[in-house]
Amino acid sequence: MSILEEFEGEENVALIMPNDFLDTIQEIGVSDLINLDIACIMRVLSKPEMNDSIKLDEFEVLMANFGCNIEPENNNSSSLNN
Repeated sequence: MSILEEFEGEENVALIMPNDFLDTIQEIGVSDLINLDIACIMRVLSKPEMNDSIKLDEFEVLMANFGCNIEPENNNSSSLNN
């Protein structure tokens, strides 16, 4: 995860790099995604103007809509909790 000082009027925007995101979903056991699934996920979540990074707050909103809560473990990382 990294922090972008300013993006579209927001300060200290938390970002997840695309490869880190994909590695993490495989680590938590989501390994049956096909290339089309990955392309669709990245199309929804990634920001081309930020090197296809994912804004953590948008990811949290999306996961909350699916019933998953994300609670920070510490100041530098987050985890999924059902």
